[in-house]
Amino acid sequence: MELVSIVIPNYNYGHFIRETLESAVHQTYPNIEIIVVDDCSTDNSVEIITEYANAYKNVSLYRNEANLGVVGNHNKAVSLSKGTYICVLSSDDYLDPHFVEECVHKFWEHPSAGMVVSAMHLVDDKGNVTDAPNYYGKSFICKGIYQCKVFLMSNTFVPSQVLFRRKCIEDPEVGGAFTDFADTFIDTELWYRICLHYDFLYFDKRLCYYRSYIGSYSKSYNNLKGAMQYYLLRQRWLQLAKGNDYLQSFGEEAIHRTPLFCIRSIRQLLTHGEENVSNFATAKRYLRLAEAIDPKIADSEYYTLTEKAIAEEKLDDLPSFCKAEGNYLDSLKSEASRGITNTAPYALPDYAELI
Repeated sequence: MELVSIVIPNYNYGHFIRETLESAVHQTYPNIEIIVVDDCSTDNSVEIITEYANAYKNVSLYRNEANLGVVGNHNKAVSLSKGTYICVLSSDDYLDPHFVEECVHKFWEHPSAGMVVSAMHLVDDKGNVTDAPNYYGKSFICKGIYQCKVFLMSNTFVPSQVLFRRKCIEDPEVGGAFTDFADTFIDTELWYRICLHYDFLYFDKRLCYYRSYIGSYSKSYNNLKGAMQYYLLRQRWLQLAKGNDYLQSFGEEAIHRTPLFCIRSIRQLLTHGEENVSNFATAKRYLRLAEAIDPKIADSEYYTLTEKAIAEEKLDDLPSFCKAEGNYLDSLKSEASRGITNTAPYALPDYAELI
């Protein structure tokens, strides 16, 4: 039975990592190594991780002598692993006990797949669990390039949803594990490179708990770094796929849809505005960036409602706001990309085979 590696890069997540480790050590799959790499945390993370390393033979803790940053710490964690399959489990997320077992079985059934992605639950910082709409509504396998189209046009998966084959990152054509090209989207960039060369499998069962709350979002919110990297990443992806006519045919539209990231950020900021008034000022900056990329946004009801919420520093009518947001997002799509939007569940990729 193949070894599976659960690698956990950690930096100051002592308030969540116990739950993360509990989920890792209680997987039903019997052959797992758990590798935690701490990037010079200043909280009680190491104390908690050490407790588990002492209690469980398959848990190992590595402490960096100097802070390596997100990319460096992720790559070190992967480099220390030995498994045939790898899950990069974020230190504030946690897994269903059957995550590894069920994803490995999918690999056994579909040996052409480079990665298996499960559906997920959302959990906030207080532990409240909700079921967001699944990314897709059905289980399927497809050629990876058809999933690459979805990446180009819309959103991605969080690392904790994914189990991928080690051979993918050892493949010279894939080009290794995480890169520093877009440190806000290091996982997305890797998933795209894997899908350029391997089949993609989506498993429509909630086996991951993703911690989603305003404090979990990157500091790049404040300086719009995430939005700019969203734009640059799509340019990189098109360069990586320069010989693929199918993906190139969506290139212009993919670049034009950068406002998708801005709008997703605006919603998060406005719906958490009462917690932090400065969120409204940041939302205004995202709105201006979206307007610079697509001036037509100023003619939309979405723009009017967003301007009003920012000016009044409150969002009174969330249903109307979401409806207007959806109408504007629809306006960004061509007929060729109809169904690939920032609301889930998405239409299945082209030529998807149900499983």
